[in-house]
Amino acid sequence: PMNYPDKENTLALLSDWGVTPRGLRCVANSDCEVWRFTPAGAAGGGDLSLRIYAEERQDADAIDVEMLWLRDLANQGLHVPAPVALPGGGYRATSLASGSQPPRHAVLLQWLPGRMLFDSLRPLHLHRVGVLTAHLHASAARLHVQGLLRSDRPVHSPDLDAWAEGRRRLPAWAGPRLAAVPARPSAVSARA
Repeated sequence: PMNYPDKENTLALLSDWGVTPRGLRCVANSDCEVWRFTPAGAAGGGDLSLRIYAEERQDADAIDVEMLWLRDLANQGLHVPAPVALPGGGYRATSLASGSQPPRHAVLLQWLPGRMLFDSLRPLHLHRVGVLTAHLHASAARLHVQGLLRSDRPVHSPDLDAWAEGRRRLPAWAGPRLAAVPARPSAVSARA
């Protein structure tokens, strides 16, 4: 069962943004708690989500970079959950300690409706993932040149050639139809 956090603590975090929620409900509780709600008095602005990071994900610098990146992508017009700034600037708030629970970081984002595509994933969707990935790389490069994005973490990338050539398998959850997709472009280019 999910351990839902203290709703009062969640309301206190939302007050940092000056937001009063209607219909506040926890919609996810795995690596982050995600609360979805409609802001009171919102006239067609859409729902928001409060993401409260788990105790093991309290790297403030990583969260700040994530919000910087999402803001940059949203400013480009990409369909990403844009962060909502605090009244005093910045995007990250910190909860108060509650009982045995230590303080935790939280961010407020626009809610993006959608659905999981595991069963109905088609090449068109993978193409869109590729386009989004290209935007992610371009944004990261631009932010790095501007001195806003720095990291000393090692870079790990998947061996796409191995997947395309069938030397590496996708995870079992991908299913046989998705597992066959990376080989198609390889077969087409081999005939060319």
